[in-house]
Formats: sequence, structure tokens, C-alpha cells
Amino acid sequence: NRAESIDGDWSGGAIDIGQDAEMFVECHSIYLQQGIGVYMQNNAKLTLKGEFFEIEKSGYGATVRDESESVFMFQRIKHSGLGGGFIGNCFFVRQGATAGFSGTCRVEAEELIADGGASALQFINVLTGAIIYVEATDMDTSTWAINNQSHSGGEIKIQGNIRSPLGIFNT
Repeated sequence: NRAESIDGDWSGGAIDIGQDAEMFVECHSIYLQQGIGVYMQNNAKLTLKGEFFEIEKSGYGATVRDESESVFMFQRIKHSGLGGGFIGNCFFVRQGATAGFSGTCRVEAEELIADGGASALQFINVLTGAIIYVEATDMDTSTWAINNQSHSGGEIKIQGNIRSPLGIFNT
């Protein structure tokens, strides 16, 4: 059995990394009932490797902000979207303390799955200088595969097979 929060509230996350921090983590699996699995801000640097990364109910697998640099390498990343109401995304790349995201985010996964209304990828306010690279052999979503809003620069590359009823939303 997997532990649940006893009050039904967001139960936090696995990694919270901020200003000037650097971290390398290798694990077998990360399981999150609800909340934010990885929270990065400012100029944080993270490499996270493992086999399985799962969000069951609602929240974000990772929120990557500002000028942070991240690498995520997993066999399977899955958001089950079972929470109802607010669901979230596997990866949320966005502005935070700055006007937008100008860092780097690299995601490598054999499977990137978003069910129950969750999006696989959401990008907001990506700026010039940003590099986002996602390689997912099999990306399978029940809503938008990619939700890209207020994109004003940077480089976004997505490689792999995408199955999605709504496809890509770009504003």
C-alpha cells in the first residue's frame, strides 16, 4: 500500500531546491499522492535519475522555474490524474521570481503518461535563452500533450511518438 495524507491536503514533495543549490539524485522510484514532486527555482541545478516517477491524484511531477537547470531521466513518468478538480501536469516549466523561464530543462523517458485530465507538459513564459528538450519514446495523454502559453523565445524540442486527443495547445 501507498501512504496517503490523512487530511486530503497536498502532502508535499520529494525535492525542493532553490537559490545556488546543486543536487544529483539517483533512485528507484518516486511516488507522490498529490503535491509537487520536484520544486526548482532561481538558478538551482538538478539531475534526477530513476526508474519510475508517479503522481497519483493532483499536482505536478516537477515545477521548473526561472534560470534553473534540470535533467530528468526515468523509464516511466506517469500522472494518473485521479484527484478530480485541479489535476496538474507531469512537468510545469514557468516563470517564478523572474519574468519567465530562461533556464534549461531536459526530460528523457521511455514512457510519459498523463491520464485523467493531466497534461504531460505545460510551459508558460518561456524566454529567449531557454532550452527545453523532451525525448519520450511513448507520450500518451488524455488531454493536451503539450500546453505552451506566452512563448516569447527560447528553444523547445520534443522527440518521440505522441498520442493525444487534443494535441498541442500553443498561444
